[in-house]
Amino acid sequence: LRYADWQIAPAMDLVEKGKEYEITAELPGIDEKNVEIKLANRTLTIKGEKTEEKEEKDKDYYLSERRYGSF
Repeated sequence: LRYADWQIAPAMDLVEKGKEYEITAELPGIDEKNVEIKLANRTLTIKGEKTEEKEEKDKDYYLSERRYGSF
């Protein structure tokens, strides 16, 4: 991971249901197209990236914010 990346994983719940598992991950603000899920060698990997830009202009001020990160 790069230094600017999130240093923690998102909050997740894992529930065993018989021979199945149900995994729920909290990914607020992350578009589904920016989430990758892989299962290989008995390992589940979930990757995601969030990018958000906000811009406001008024006669008295100009606001520009950018947030990004991955896990």
